[in-house]
Amino acid sequence: MLRHAHMSFGDLIRAWIECTPGAPTGKARQIKAQQLVDIIWDDDMLPLFEKTDTFKERVTDSTVRVIQSELKQLQQNTRAFGKHDPSVNIEELNFEKVYDEIEEHGPRLLHVIEGSSLAQRTDKHIRKDKPGRAVAITAMLSLGHAQKSANFFTRVLGIYLHGSGVRRRVISTLQGLGLVESYPTILQAIKEISELSKARISVNLTLEILLLTVLYRPQFPVSKKMTVSVLSMTTLITKSKFTTR
Repeated sequence: MLRHAHMSFGDLIRAWIECTPGAPTGKARQIKAQQLVDIIWDDDMLPLFEKTDTFKERVTDSTVRVIQSELKQLQQNTRAFGKHDPSVNIEELNFEKVYDEIEEHGPRLLHVIEGSSLAQRTDKHIRKDKPGRAVAITAMLSLGHAQKSANFFTRVLGIYLHGSGVRRRVISTLQGLGLVESYPTILQAIKEISELSKARISVNLTLEILLLTVLYRPQFPVSKKMTVSVLSMTTLITKSKFTTR
């Protein structure tokens, strides 16, 4: 029949889907597409498709697109895999929740990481691995996917290692592995954090002086010139704070 109609089997499948009313990726066509996927992934049929020349390559390409999409979701919806912000207090971060964020915004990525690293021999008495592996791999992939806008985790890790006294050579080795950023970048980040901390201290100190000036002015008369000077200094330091950000 196909030969008489000058159609291939692919043409027949395409016509079968396209005859369905609705948008090209609408719900009705998705139902038919799902039927085809179920046939391919059937336990009896899948080994046959796996033997074809292009099957594994096409599956891999599709998986890459899915993972890239989820890396973008993590970049947009989480702090740990977003852009580094020097004004964020590292000590306030709870990295125990990072794994949960991957599970929420990158479930397929997490499945690939954990499924690929699953031990061949499982023992129920062996303690389950901590989620650190999944977090580290996700951070490395995020940095590679968006080096300047998904660098929070890797930069914080680099700052932590530097603050713990880890030598430059070790940090450079880890940077080559994609776990942290370059040593000069880490130093620049530390400098930015230091400048912001100084600005915060200056602002807090100036505000305290201003408050004391207002509260105790009846007991200790202060000239109008001094009050204006304090106000000017507060404005200048506040502007400086936002500029460094």
